Amino acid sequence: MAGKMKSFLSGKLAHAKDPDASKQPSSEESPPLVSADPEMEGLTLYEKKALLVNRELASQGMGKYQWMIFFLCGFGYFLDLLWAQAFGLILASIQQEFGFSDIDSGNLSTSFSAGLTAGAAFWLVSFDLVVA
Repeated sequence: MAGKMKSFLSGKLAHAKDPDASKQPSSEESPPLVSADPEMEGLTLYEKKALLVNRELASQGMGKYQWMIFFLCGFGYFLDLLWAQAFGLILASIQQEFGFSDIDSGNLSTSFSAGLTAGAAFWLVSFDLVVA
């Protein structure tokens, strides 16, 4: 580490003593920072970044871990939608069976959604505390 620092400092001192060292190299001397890719011609900066990320993900491929995460997230999304659909399907039967008014049915739907939201927030925070 000390050797790197000495060479860095000696390079800085050499540049300070040499008046021509502070000049930037011409474009012919330095290599281009970005390779000339014909596929990126005419794209916005965002599109170029998206293309680079897409290429990197394509080069890595889908391994076992990626497939497991894909199915786990898909299953979680499926269960979230299933809960809401199931509750909506049985709400009319519950209202008829127990004699709820329309206002009580609305309150029940609101408390169901609030409970799902509070549960999601609780597990989000508690999982981060346990894992981290």
